[in-house]
This record gives sequence, C-alpha cells and structure tokens, in this order.
Amino acid sequence: MVTVTNTDNLPRVTTIINDGGLRIAPPEAGPKITLLGTTTSTGIGVREIFLVDNAPKAIRNLRHANGAPSELSIAVEEAIVAGATNIEVMKIATESGELDGYTDWRRYDDLGEAYDTLLHQPVDVVAPVGAYIDATGVDTGTDTFGNSRTNLAKQLANFCYQSTKEHNTAFGVIGLRPVLETARMEAWTGATPAAQATATGSWFGTPTLAQVKEWVNHAIQESGALRDHSTEDYFLDYLLGSVEDSPGVVSSTYQSQWTALESDGSSATDNNALWVDAGQYISVIAAPNRYYGSEAELFAVKQGVTGVKYVNGNGATAYGAKLSALDPHIAATNKTLGGQRAARAVSSSQGRSLLRHRLVSMISKSTGYVVTSAISGAHNASAYTRSDFVRVSTVRITHAVADVVRQRGEPFIGSPISGPFLSALETEIESSLIRIQKTGALRQFDFSIVSSPDQQVLGEIDINLSIVPGFELVTINSIISLTKGEGIG
Repeated sequence: MVTVTNTDNLPRVTTIINDGGLRIAPPEAGPKITLLGTTTSTGIGVREIFLVDNAPKAIRNLRHANGAPSELSIAVEEAIVAGATNIEVMKIATESGELDGYTDWRRYDDLGEAYDTLLHQPVDVVAPVGAYIDATGVDTGTDTFGNSRTNLAKQLANFCYQSTKEHNTAFGVIGLRPVLETARMEAWTGATPAAQATATGSWFGTPTLAQVKEWVNHAIQESGALRDHSTEDYFLDYLLGSVEDSPGVVSSTYQSQWTALESDGSSATDNNALWVDAGQYISVIAAPNRYYGSEAELFAVKQGVTGVKYVNGNGATAYGAKLSALDPHIAATNKTLGGQRAARAVSSSQGRSLLRHRLVSMISKSTGYVVTSAISGAHNASAYTRSDFVRVSTVRITHAVADVVRQRGEPFIGSPISGPFLSALETEIESSLIRIQKTGALRQFDFSIVSSPDQQVLGEIDINLSIVPGFELVTINSIISLTKGEGIG
C-alpha cells in the first residue's frame, strides 16, 4: 500500500466557490413602533416583547386561539401597510380586546403593568391598540399599583415622560373612539339614523353625515345631541389645553390634570420651575377611517360579514407607524397613510375645528387622503399662550438631540472629570450634532460642558445645550398683485 502525500499529488487547479457575495444586507433598523394590545393566543407571553421579524408568521401567532384576527394581528398588518419597518409587540392580557367584555378600566390596569415593564426598555413610538382618550369608566378606584386611575391618554403621556427623562426618548400615539363605536357606546338619539346597536355594526357599518357631525361635536365639546361628558374621564380636561383662563394663562384645570407625573406620583417641573406639560409626549388622532387589508377582511369573515375588506378605526396605529418611518425632522403633515381610507370624510372646516382642539385628523385633498397637521397634545391656546412643543417634528428633533447626548456621553461614564476626557466628550457631541445639522433637522446649536468643584466631588457634569430646530413649514402665503399693462399706441 502506497500513501500519497500532498506533495505527491499531480499538479492541478482546484476550485472552491464561495456563497453569499451577492447577499443583500437588510436595511439598518430605524425607529420602531411598539404596539400594546390583547389576544387570546397562549403562544405569546404576557408583557414579553415580541419582535416582528417575519410578518406573516407574527400575524398568525398574534391571532386569537380560534384563528380569528385579534386587535394585535390587525394592528401589526396596519402598521406594516402604513410604512413601519421596525415593529415590536407586547401582549398586555390574554383577552379578546375588541369585544365588550374587556373593559376600559381593565385595559388601563393591564397597560399600567406593561408600561412599568417597558420603562427599562428602549422604545420610540408607542401605540396602545384599542385605547381611547375618551374612554369611559376608567377613573373609578385604583389600579394594580394602588394609584388612582386617570385617563388612558394621560397614562400613556406619563409613561413617555418618565421614559424620556430616565432612560430613552418615547412618544405616544392614541386615538379618539371611532364614530360608530362612539354612537353605540353613548346611545346617541340625535343622530339619524339611530346608532348601530351591535359591535359588528360599529366595526363594519358606514356612518351617516349626521353621525360624523355629532362625532366631531362630541370631540370638540360643541352643541349636539349629547353633551354629558362626565363619564369620559379627563377628556374634557385635555380639551381645555386649547383654552385660556385669561389672556396669556392656559386653563388651570388643564395644568392641574395634565402636568406630567414622576414615577413616584409627584408633579414634574423643569429646570425653570415650570410645570411639565404631559401633552407634549403624545398625539391624539381623530380620523373617521377604515383600514383595508387581508387581516381586516378575515376579521369580517370571522364575524359573519362577507364582502367587506375593511374594519373601521381611527388611524392611530397607522399614524404611529408613519412617524416611525419618517426622519425626526420630516413631519407627517400632509402625508398619506397606507391602507387608510375615509369611512366618511370630515370637511376642511371640521378638520380645522379638530385641530384647534389639538386632535389630528385626515381630510381629502387633490393629492389624496392626508393627515391634516402633525401636532402634539401640548397646550396651544393661542399664538402667545402655547408650549414650545406643539408640533411633533419639534418634539422628535429635540428627542433626537437628547438621544445623541445620552449615547455619546454613556461611554465616558467612569472616566476622570478632567480636560482631556471632557474635550473628547465635547468633540463626540459636536460631531454628532453637525451630522444632524446637515440633514436639515437643526439650523443652529450651541453647548457647553461645565462642572463646579462640588459637582466634581459628586462626579457630575452639566451639558448646557441650546438648539434652533428646522421649523416645519405649515403655511404658504401666496401674495398676488395686479398691475396695469403698457399703453397701446
């Protein structure tokens, strides 16, 4: 037997073909939307973060145990169609949230526990599915933490404030109860024809013009068939953020009810000892929309309704998804939302009325069915009595800058408070802000790093930063003048 070594092989050419050289790298994950809702599926853990990396599989897993679409499976598809590329889900309870058996106060408690879990996780845009700012029966009793219940929108705003201050910036999106569901829940008698009496009618019915008019009146507290909002916990208090008690003074009721709360329940103030407006951390959507999609069509079939490919809603999930897909300095104003159509469109004057009460809606233009104006819930009583953060783009630019400071500063924790390290930190922050400035999000910025002798003993520094954001264009004034022509002859 002869052993052949490598040197004994005949001269030859060997070939090895590598795979993967043409592989396309997935896009870098951008801002994400976090959806919180319910499903009876037991394959998804309660208060566990579920990343949507395979959309069809995720939607199937989020359906109810009987295979019917849940509020979460519909919301995931709705977010994808609206443009979200980075989605995560948290199931707040093993419930069928789209049915009447799951009350608003139970949703409040379950969301409270979910927010407590998320407080230490990175989030960007947060959308509690099936939660409404005008929900009823929420402020009775105390939640699972022993705190008095308030309002689903205020609860979301408090979470976003606490997350932004302590961990990572967060912005919330919540909607107004859809038209027919509002009519059903409040048993309107002034709208013609009478409101649908069943949940199925609310999901798939077509509102009349009278019902849309009443719904807008309900939203802005003007005259209508039913004006008793005593059961809509703190919704009226939210609307008072568009009202002055006196010239230059925003409603004291709004201030008392919508001041952000710290994690210990105390009222939050800024470095200027001013109250922190919780409204700046959310947008409230009031659009009489329908979502068209395969999951909505299956939902209709499971409810015994055929020939319908939509489900009625308010556009909140789609709006939040759009925000997560846009750069911070690009507003959702005048943008279309994929999958969204009007169940019965509001007029331009109704859209303006909703905006004056800090409710974002959608109207039909020649360019399509578009977002009226991307405003936050911050108080805005007049041009002279309003928050700095009435526009979502301003909020998101500010949050982006805050994230830069936090991210660039983190590696320096544990370093000496000395010239070389502080200079290096300054360089890191400045280079990052310059990159943001080149995108158009910032016009100017200035900052300084200081540390008093006492602060150095305590291991603290202050980064004093002032920015001029790229303000959002919302109005184009066209000024046209006529002039005489030249003489003849």
